[in-house]
Parts: sequence; C-alpha cells; structure tokens
Amino acid sequence: MNNLIGTAIIALGAAAGTTGAVQASAAMPAVADALKIAARTEPVFEARIAGVQIYLCTRKSAPAGATYEWQFKSPEGTMIGADGEILGTHSAGPSWEMPDGSKVMGEVLARAPAPAAADIPWLLLKARSVGGPGKLGDVAYIHRLQTEGGVAPAAGCKDGNEGQEARVPYSARYYFYKEVSPYSY
Repeated sequence: MNNLIGTAIIALGAAAGTTGAVQASAAMPAVADALKIAARTEPVFEARIAGVQIYLCTRKSAPAGATYEWQFKSPEGTMIGADGEILGTHSAGPSWEMPDGSKVMGEVLARAPAPAAADIPWLLLKARSVGGPGKLGDVAYIHRLQTEGGVAPAAGCKDGNEGQEARVPYSARYYFYKEVSPYSY
C-alpha cells in the first residue's frame, strides 16, 4: 500500500472522528477486533514473506510419563516486495532486517486464528526494539496476515526424535506501521 492511499484512508478516518489506526485498505484484509492497533498509525510498507516456521521436537513431562510435542522455535524467511524484489530477511526474535541497516524486533500483542486451520495464526506485534535509520527505523507495529501453511506437523515427534527440527513452509503478508502524532493530520 503506498503512502498516498494510506494518508487518504487516515484522513477519511480523522474526518469521521476515528482516533484509531488504519485497519483496512483495498490491499489489506479486514482484521479481528483483537488485532486492531489502538494507537494512531500510518502504513510504512508491506511485504510478502516466504520461508519456513521451524519447530523443535521436545519432551514434556506428564503424570503418566513423558510425552513429546513440536514446539515453535523460530521463523526464517525472505521479505519480498510487490515487484518481486528482495527487501530483507525475517528471523528469530521475531525480527526483520533490511540491507539499509534498519532492523525491528517484535513481540506478539494479539493473535487470531487464520481462516484455514492449516495456516498459522494472524498476529499483531509491537516493536520492542528498532535500529538503524532506514525503512524499518520508525516501525511501531506489525501485522502478520494472509498466512498460508506453517502449522506444526501432526506427527513425527516421539521418543527417539527429541531435538529434531521440522521446517514447515509458509508465506504471509506483513504490514509495517509507524506511530503518528494526532496533530500531524
């Protein structure tokens, strides 16, 4: 979504008396109330991320003995722009990094189930650490939406497989926002 469209949507919301953030556009799907951003924001950019969700087979103690389950470890992916250009990387933290030296690390504020059970949840994340003067330097919030795949395997984590990794392919659209002053309109 370009800034002109985002600014127009924000202006329409301000004219209507809305104090919240931009929550939808022609390119962004509607989100559950739990994923709406409370602060005033402005879109910075969006990117598709293609990669894997990495899970680790771990042992869980239970009253009847040990059981095993896939535990989420980290994401690993490539940020891809609208015209197919590589924008940066997505990795543990979760974090996003671009060649301009900017980086943001996020923390999950809210999650909502994806429309399909085979897809990882949609998320609202808040930046907990930002670095560099580049494109990610002002990011305050991130949405992970339109997910495909990435759910932990249903089988294969059992005695004898402890410590094994499963790399499950996924893709999603990520929307990055910066906070704006209510007086900047």
